[in-house]
Amino acid sequence: MDKKPMRDVFISYSRRDGALIRELQISLKQNGLEAWIDWNDIPPSSEFLKEIFTAIEASSTFCFFISQDSILSEVCRDEINHAVKYNKRIIPVLISNVDTNEVPKSIQKINWIDYHQYKNFQSFVKELISAINTDLDWTHAHTLLTIRSREWEKSGEDESKLLYGNDLKNAEQWLAHGPEKEPKPNLIQTQFIFQSRKNENRRQRIRLISIAFGFFIAIVLSLIAFNQYLKSEEQRKEAEIQTINANRKRDISIAQNLMREAVRQQKQGKQDELGALLARQAYIFNQRNNGFLLTQLDEVFREVF
Repeated sequence: MDKKPMRDVFISYSRRDGALIRELQISLKQNGLEAWIDWNDIPPSSEFLKEIFTAIEASSTFCFFISQDSILSEVCRDEINHAVKYNKRIIPVLISNVDTNEVPKSIQKINWIDYHQYKNFQSFVKELISAINTDLDWTHAHTLLTIRSREWEKSGEDESKLLYGNDLKNAEQWLAHGPEKEPKPNLIQTQFIFQSRKNENRRQRIRLISIAFGFFIAIVLSLIAFNQYLKSEEQRKEAEIQTINANRKRDISIAQNLMREAVRQQKQGKQDELGALLARQAYIFNQRNNGFLLTQLDEVFREVF
């Protein structure tokens, strides 16, 4: 939306008025304005009207030079109708006396610049340039939106041609000022901006749904991971319990063996001290296993001592 249109002004005229138009083109160029004129811009092999219409759409201002020859020209009328269709800024310039009734009605209702009212050619050019540059930001935006909307229309309303992001916001702000501005937004521009907003809203809904779905998936994955963690913890604890039980069985077995040896030593009346030590060691193993053999050990201690 920040690009400059292809041309500042499109010149619609009769070839019989070509000398004046050539002089005007030079003066406009000297003042930094690019004019689209058919003798320079239409390749011999191109489709005549198609090239002209595209140039009108891509120019900020449409300037019609009124003469007896131009008002009778079918090509000029086609050019005017196309400019009116897309609400182009139209500046009529009267360069010879004509019957007003023969002038296209769309031109009759617009204020004209009368070439003959100016002292010299340069005074006329200055006035024309002033008219072309009036509210230039608005007309540039109008032209660029015409170009973008026509590209969208010609593509069969391809969604990839629509506006989005800042371009869409700027276009909507531009459209909101339309009722108070000239030239006013045309139908295709309005449809283009509305469809762009509709598409952007749909894109935003899809993004929100995608974000929500992604959040949901993240929650599900988190729950799965947490569940797996709980299972692994359960398995770890189970393994610890099994290890503890295995160690307990081992210690109990050792304690039982020590206890039996202590009893045997006591019964044989040999090495009382060794029997006591064996019984005491059995008692230590028993303590490590929560006193599982406490009753049996107490009996051994009484027998030994």
